[in-house]
Amino acid sequence: MKKMGYRAIIALGFLGAAVLYLLSVLEGTKESFAWFNLSFAVLIALGVPAVLFLLRGCFEKSGPQFRAFFVIMGMFFSFAAVIALIGALAL
Repeated sequence: MKKMGYRAIIALGFLGAAVLYLLSVLEGTKESFAWFNLSFAVLIALGVPAVLFLLRGCFEKSGPQFRAFFVIMGMFFSFAAVIALIGALAL
């Protein structure tokens, strides 16, 4: 059941990023969401799993191999999110 919660939160993060990106592209709302670009969508899509993997690796009671895997995956997603943030702020 816990896995379902993590997956649902990650899916909501992807859905939120997609909705915000679509709002920034559509004609009627283009002016309101002009600050939001694809780099911010990638940042949200990578940042949500990064936080969840790090929290899961730190606080879930499982074997040390799984916890290390979750922390490493969280660090990987965090690094990719920082690269996306640099790209978003450079635009």
